[in-house]
Amino acid sequence: MDKTTNEDMEFETWMKAVNRWLRQHASVDADDLVDYSYYDAWEDGATPAEAAVEALENDHTIQPDEPGYYDYMSISDADPGL
Repeated sequence: MDKTTNEDMEFETWMKAVNRWLRQHASVDADDLVDYSYYDAWEDGATPAEAAVEALENDHTIQPDEPGYYDYMSISDADPGL
């Protein structure tokens, strides 16, 4: 899989794409999750979807009976495109 370079995408634009992915797949925003270094992920060249999945996997506050709970395997295996 080719990594998208973030040189042409401002951090703010990239972060909007992260939040769009999170809303579509997990019904949450980045602000709903525990702290995650989105800026570092952007600098490292992660796609918005890759960062969103990693942020979700690092957050253990969402429980199965709460809105926003999702199946980690189905998201991790899904096409990360937006």
